[in-house]
Amino acid sequence: MEVTAQIQEINAPQVITDKFTKREFIAVVEHTSNYPQPRLFTLVNKNCSVIDNFNVGDVVTLSFNMNGRAAGGKVYNSDVVWKIIK
Repeated sequence: MEVTAQIQEINAPQVITDKFTKREFIAVVEHTSNYPQPRLFTLVNKNCSVIDNFNVGDVVTLSFNMNGRAAGGKVYNSDVVWKIIK
């Protein structure tokens, strides 16, 4: 999936295990609504540094996969980014 969004916050990488690191950031997705839609996006492993070339306020195109899983009667969603273009 691909969307245009403005970066609002960039968090530091989080080492979860010795084989898994993630880095989250918040971006407001552009669309036709009058209400801004902030979304939490995630970069994983080797892609964690991709956002180092961007700043808060940058308008970017994000290519990402919408992931989801069910556990314990709940559903967990994540938008995992694999490409960012200014």
